[in-house]
Amino acid sequence: MKKLMILATVLGILAMASMSFAQNIGVTFDESGTQTVIDGRSDLVPNPALGNLPSTPVFVIAYDIPEVFGYEYHITSSDATAIVGTPVFYPSTAANFGTNGDVRVGTGVCFHAGDAQAGPDPNQIRLAKHLYSWFALPTTDVTYCIGPVLITGDPYPNYTECVSSPTPLPFGVANVSQDNCTPDGCAAVVFEWDDATTPHNCNRDVVGSQEKSWGSLKSGF
Repeated sequence: MKKLMILATVLGILAMASMSFAQNIGVTFDESGTQTVIDGRSDLVPNPALGNLPSTPVFVIAYDIPEVFGYEYHITSSDATAIVGTPVFYPSTAANFGTNGDVRVGTGVCFHAGDAQAGPDPNQIRLAKHLYSWFALPTTDVTYCIGPVLITGDPYPNYTECVSSPTPLPFGVANVSQDNCTPDGCAAVVFEWDDATTPHNCNRDVVGSQEKSWGSLKSGF
């Protein structure tokens, strides 16, 4: 009986871990959370705050999660030449306590999927909008990948639930790649093409294989 109780406890812990990883986080170029590759020739937008310099917004989306009370992550970019704008965090009551590129946000309220500020898809939550602009456009692909904050050493991005005593829970990394163009949790602006007529060469990996870990991606930037 004791062995059965221990086994049940272990299985329960594993089940909880599996359930927590059903909540995912990722980066995309659209608020619907589906576009992980854009063309650097045609898909950039002007940034009026910087004389209409060519720019791209990068949205952080939480998938398969009904509500959050806080969230934390770090975005790594393969390009150091971009001008990084001030991020917008959602909802409007949110406050970011992160430093040195870490995002550690308290929402101030229970932020639900389907809320007006949560984005157009009622089944997910738009957490933030980051804006990157260029004086001179890169000549190689630029990739953005989401991962854990650097300050804590946690292996995953985290979120907290809307409970009286919230504790950090791990986000999984979303797999929303288009035709295997980018690894899980990454999005890419394509500036390098095989020919002049192919805007998104999705038959090759922009960064590398889907199996690349966050650590290996981060170390390459």
